[in-house]
Amino acid sequence: MGFAAKDRNLKDFIAEYLNYAKGNKAIQSYQRDEITLMHFTDFIKVDKLGSITASLIEAYKTHRREKGTKPTTFNRELNTIKAMFNKAVAWGALSKSPAQSVRKFKETRHKIRYLSREEVQTLLKVAGDRLRPVIETFLHTGLSRDELIHLTWADVDFKNEVLSVQAK
Repeated sequence: MGFAAKDRNLKDFIAEYLNYAKGNKAIQSYQRDEITLMHFTDFIKVDKLGSITASLIEAYKTHRREKGTKPTTFNRELNTIKAMFNKAVAWGALSKSPAQSVRKFKETRHKIRYLSREEVQTLLKVAGDRLRPVIETFLHTGLSRDELIHLTWADVDFKNEVLSVQAK
């Protein structure tokens, strides 16, 4: 691009990045990027891209934690912020990303609990005629909720007993 970091207006660069995201990401990812960058710019209150430092991003991290943002949510936000700064480097607007040294929060892993045979039988018994096939599909395939919701009849091959899961 040929711009020096001090010459780049932050809002203009974010608009350029969001335009890139709109053309290269899923709509939900783009919308999440918009919200994340709005939160970020509302907090940091600087006009120039080159004015953002690692310590300013760390302060934002602390601010989001104090606001009650969950670690997984913030980590997704940080991914967006880092991606934007990586594009700034790739496009020649910055020589180095100020987000490079900022670390994600440690995420707690929840123990996975499986239903017992008795729980499965009880669930199927109370499910009713409409929900029973849905629950049985969940139980026999291990599909996520979104994968099951997006299934179409074209994904089901009864002859070969194959269920295809399409990337969405």
